[in-house]
Amino acid sequence: MDYISPYGAAPGDPYVDDNEALEIDGSIPPAQFFNDAQAELLNVITGAGLVPSSADLTQLRQAIQNMIIAGGKTVKITGAVFEGTVADGNPVRWDAGAGEYVKALADGTAANRAVGFADVTNAEVIYFGLTRADLFAGLTPGAREYLS
Repeated sequence: MDYISPYGAAPGDPYVDDNEALEIDGSIPPAQFFNDAQAELLNVITGAGLVPSSADLTQLRQAIQNMIIAGGKTVKITGAVFEGTVADGNPVRWDAGAGEYVKALADGTAANRAVGFADVTNAEVIYFGLTRADLFAGLTPGAREYLS
């Protein structure tokens, strides 16, 4: 989207408010301004798979959230072993000394930084975040791998 100057102004001039006391005329936005801004917003909304509606003024936010979620990657570590008190959905950290995943605590220490969420039922840890394409190259699906 290119900057669209006020009607009758030089390229790049800013928009100004009307000020009768100082005899300053307010800027007049050209139709192209509204058309371009609306087209940009509609492209975001429809690009996220939503149908534009004047009854829903949260569609831009929804579209941005949908695109952020769609851009994320999920990595599952299978064959995970959990400490006995860990339940599905708990944030977990790897305890190298015990050789298992334990509950992560929100105490600010490095030892308790969460690496993912427990799926105890399926013996998996779900890691979240973007990963490089080569990060897990060479790992065997279903095998237990140790990351350090």
